[in-house]
Amino acid sequence: MKAWILSIVLLSSFITGCSTTGKNQEVLKERSIHASEMRNLSLGLNSKKRKLTKSGVAHAWRHESDLPSGDYFWGGWISVVVTKPQWAKPPKH
Repeated sequence: MKAWILSIVLLSSFITGCSTTGKNQEVLKERSIHASEMRNLSLGLNSKKRKLTKSGVAHAWRHESDLPSGDYFWGGWISVVVTKPQWAKPPKH
């Protein structure tokens, strides 16, 4: 019985191994953009002068309180994003 199961597993793995080829991987490599090519892409007029600004985050302490659900909140720090990152020109010096 064990030999029968082993032969089925080996046969199925052999059939699966022979049915797959590396052709799909070659197609993906052709379609992919490498990091060196990404650096050379133009994002529009004066794209080299524009940079992504950092998002503004404010930290606030929420004091302990009873919640409307009846649970007790022990308090803790809350981080709130106040400005989203955006593309902008750096300030001139």
